Amino acid sequence: MPADDVLRRVLERHRTLGSVGRAAVDVHLRHGRAIADVIGGPVELLVAQGSGGGVTVLVVGHHVAGRMVLVERRRRRADALELALTELGWRDRAEVRTEDVTETARSLLRGRADVVLARSFGPPAVVAEYGAPLLRPGGRLIVTGPPEPRPWPEEGLALVGLGPLVWHRTDGGSIGTAVSVGGSPDGFPRSGDRPRRAPLFTVD
Repeated sequence: MPADDVLRRVLERHRTLGSVGRAAVDVHLRHGRAIADVIGGPVELLVAQGSGGGVTVLVVGHHVAGRMVLVERRRRRADALELALTELGWRDRAEVRTEDVTETARSLLRGRADVVLARSFGPPAVVAEYGAPLLRPGGRLIVTGPPEPRPWPEEGLALVGLGPLVWHRTDGGSIGTAVSVGGSPDGFPRSGDRPRRAPLFTVD
């Protein structure tokens, strides 16, 4: 079966299981392709925060070569992602980590990712605090937003070692990128639930 057909079959199953939203698979395919276009080419390592149903990262991985780590703490969704990797023939290039993103940010992956992808993962400050520590200098945090996204405070992003977030308009939404400008300080992410209880910044 052609690779495009296998991917579509995988996405249809995830939608049927309710592990992704109700949007048509074609919408997910277009959105994932737009993210891949922003990435622009092969990567050494892409980490997907809170991969959930995995629709976005699976479509991105279809178009972007390189190693991928999919982080998903919920066992049922992680199992669905494991099955998808097998069906897509990606066992040699991708893995699922069934853990909280806090553990990932403090693992041996810290400071190694070319791209950290976060879609529908959490509030902006939480996304930045958990994502930035995984990036190598020059690596990019990539997030998704609405058609008219609000700016993220540059001073808040700088606290975790990120440059300004630049938004790219897409069909029906937007994609933001922020570059790691020297690595995230050792104190991030903060322990416990502090990133959520006391966010480093807010977006009005």
